[in-house]
Parts: sequence; C-alpha cells; structure tokens
Amino acid sequence: MDSGLERRMFVRTTFASHERSRVDNGTSRTIVRFILGKPRPEWERRIQLEAETYNDMVILPISENMNNGKTHAYFTWAARHAWVPPPLTPLPFSYVNQTGIAPPLAPHDPRPQPGAPADWVRPDFVLKADDDSFVMLAELEGRLRVEMHAGLNEPTSYYYGVPPPVEDPLVYWGYLVKNKFMGGEMYGLSWSMVSWVAQSEAVRSLTRGAEDKLVAKWVLLHPRAGSVRWKSEHCWIYDHPKAGTVYSHGFLFPSEASRVRRQLTNADPKKTSSPPSVLNTFSHSSVCTFGTRYTPPSPNLTPMQSVEALVEGSPMSRVGTSSHSEDPSLEPSVALQRSVNRAWMEREGRRARYENKKLGGTVLVHFIKKNEWWEETTLALLGGDEYVYSKLPSSPGRVDPGKQENKNRPSDIEHPTNSTRRDEETESETSSLLSTSTI
Repeated sequence: MDSGLERRMFVRTTFASHERSRVDNGTSRTIVRFILGKPRPEWERRIQLEAETYNDMVILPISENMNNGKTHAYFTWAARHAWVPPPLTPLPFSYVNQTGIAPPLAPHDPRPQPGAPADWVRPDFVLKADDDSFVMLAELEGRLRVEMHAGLNEPTSYYYGVPPPVEDPLVYWGYLVKNKFMGGEMYGLSWSMVSWVAQSEAVRSLTRGAEDKLVAKWVLLHPRAGSVRWKSEHCWIYDHPKAGTVYSHGFLFPSEASRVRRQLTNADPKKTSSPPSVLNTFSHSSVCTFGTRYTPPSPNLTPMQSVEALVEGSPMSRVGTSSHSEDPSLEPSVALQRSVNRAWMEREGRRARYENKKLGGTVLVHFIKKNEWWEETTLALLGGDEYVYSKLPSSPGRVDPGKQENKNRPSDIEHPTNSTRRDEETESETSSLLSTSTI
C-alpha cells in the first residue's frame, strides 16, 4: 500500500472524524484537507481516484516538495479557495461577508449547524501540519478561539458615542522555536495574514528555503509586523514518547499538569535537602529520557497497559520505581506483576484526566514515525473510559461498579456545565482550515 495513502487514512479515521477530537458542541467548524503537489505520472490516476472518493485533497499546480515553494502555494490557494461552514453568530471582522457555495463534503467534514446560513465563509485561521502529527481538533479550535477574542475583549475608547471599527486579528500561532519561528509540525496564520501573504510581492520573492523559518520571515515583512501577535503553545505540543527527541514526553493531560503546577507552587527549599530546580522539574518525564531508547516498565503488559505506561505521571509509568514497589520478600516477577496490577487499578478515567472539563489538554503529538506509534496516540488521546472503578466484589443489594460503568458510556453521560473562561468561550465560534502536508 502507498505509505502516503496509508497515513491519510489514519488521519481520516482518527482525529479528523472522531467525536473526542472534535468535541462537537456546536462550534466545531474545522476543515481538514490534504495538500499535495502534482504527482508523478505513475501515481496520477491513484491520486485522482482517492481525491474523487474522499473530497478532501488539494493538488497544487507545482511539483511535490517541502522547501521549494509549496507552503506559499498552499497559502495562496487558501486565500482564493478556502471555505468553512458558517457560524450561527459571526464575529465582526471585515471578511465575514465573503461567502461561497459549499463544496462537496468530505466524510469527516463537520455539518453546518441547523439555522446557520447555507453559504460557507472564510476561515478565521489557516494552518499547516505535518502528516506525522496527530491533532486534537477541538483543542486546537479552542486555543485559536481565545486568540480571536483577545482583541475584542480589550477596552476601547468611543468617539462621540460611536465605537471604533473592529480590526481583523493579526496572529501567528504555533510552537515557538529559539524565539525565532514556529516549528514546522504545525503553525497557522489568521485570515488577514493569509490574504496578505498571497498578495505580497515581497513574500512572493521569498518562497525557497526551510518552510517554517520562511513563514516567520514573511510575518516580519508585514506592514504592521509590530502588531502581529506571536502566540506559542509550548506545553501541549510535543513529540511522541518513543521519538527520543528533546521535545518528547509522555501523553499529557490536564490532571498531571495541575499536579506539576502544585508541586512547583508548594516547593519549599527549607524542607528538602536538594530541591529540584524549576528547569529540572519542567523537563522531567515519568515516561522517557532524552537520548535513551524507551523501555516499557514490564515486559508482560497488555496492549492497553502499554499505552497507559506512556501517559505522563500515570502510576503505570512509574512501575518499578520506589513509589510503586512491592514487598521485597516476593519473587521479582511476582512483585512486578503486582505493581502492574495495582497501577492499572489506580489509573485515571477521562473525566479525571480532563478535570471534568471538555478541553484543556494536548493539542498535537508530533514525530509519529511508525504505525504502531499512531495507534498508541489514538488509544491514549481518543480511547479510554470516562470513569474507572476498582473491581470490588459484589455483595447482595449492591450494584457492581463494573456493570454500572458499562451503562455510563460517553454518549449516555450528561456533560456538566463549566464556568472557566475557556469553556465559556466554546459558546462562541471560530473556524480554521487545517492542512496536512506530506513531507
């Protein structure tokens, strides 16, 4: 099978369509498209058939490449042809009246909301992601929504009772590397930036070279470069735990981030002989070590236990450490298996990991170079029960928690109302076009 097709099918059947990626509460308007250059003659028919089948591929009028103009060609295409489903309540920006006929829908496209206009509209953001990136779409949309509202929430001065015009957001979003550019695993520009990139003669003459660094140079060429917000999302964009890079750590959830935050807040140097520095605390991982090949905590883990061991801060990831050791008088293999069983019972459900909220966790996992790693990421971020119960023996007149758990599947559980700023902002809408680029 063509490896490119295989990877695109992974995307289509996982984060592009899964309800736990999109968390569709009426605001999921992100469109995913695969961006390719012109295929070689022997591949042309296969690509055409795939494009006709899924309606989610864009073939640019250039040869396939990474650093020879493809990124500029993509943003130029987007400025002319990118459309997304309309919002129920549009934001007051200059491009809201630009509309177009809805294209043929891809199987993973979000459907327009009841009561929304029929014509599609321009996206608020256009983003590019590598095809070895796993993106949690609702998390991405939530972060971008905050940026869209940042300017609207700033105090304004009225002139004779007339509010000033609302300026279109100027945002450059991604993972900031060395304080110079957003990493190529994923970055995005707000719509006004995309429109300018497509029209700028200065940008058109600067399209060859490392694509992620080039985009940063384009941003600095903007007439209002000083007003562009560079927004970096460091904590929630990282490499796969087994990648072995400096950006690798375990699959991260809000509950573990909160625990680390509390440890840093409560650290008292007077109470410990050698307190960890803030830098060492932030760089520590319970799952992997930079430059060291990953080794599971036990050779006899089940598939789901092996995925649990890749979750940052999980009891399973700490099996074998002093905090998860059993009676030293036991045979080592028996003690290890007991530690594994105990760690599995102590794992968190999704509700606990997300602290009873819908959003707030991982946005993107990068450097997924093996199919097995993709499946692990899918199970870690999209799988798992909402709640986890200890397997206690049933007694007369008592409901078995395990049986009760089966009745409370995610579709049957009513989501609680949250009062945090981010959850409030899910009631308003933003949109984005996300492309995956074959590298």
